[in-house]
Amino acid sequence: MTGELALDLFELSERYMIYELKIVCERYLAGLLTLDNCFKIFEVAYLYGATFLKEEILGFFKVHLSEITERKDLEDLPKWSYIHIKIMQWNEINEAPVAL
Repeated sequence: MTGELALDLFELSERYMIYELKIVCERYLAGLLTLDNCFKIFEVAYLYGATFLKEEILGFFKVHLSEITERKDLEDLPKWSYIHIKIMQWNEINEAPVAL
């Protein structure tokens, strides 16, 4: 199965309330996360309230935060996605130990 097919099935599972398929798609999509597709999957996860998938994506963002914040398409995200990532970046900067 491809990532696009999984996204389509995920959206259909939500529309037709096929929760078992939604869970399978969430787990599959979580395993496909890359820097190229993470924004699209992030939007879909939030749109459909996919708790497991959102947690996986946020973990992915945390691991790859420096690469994500340097992407040129970051500002093309919906405002709520952009703000969420910027808050993560701010938290990482402010939680860093201070050298004395």
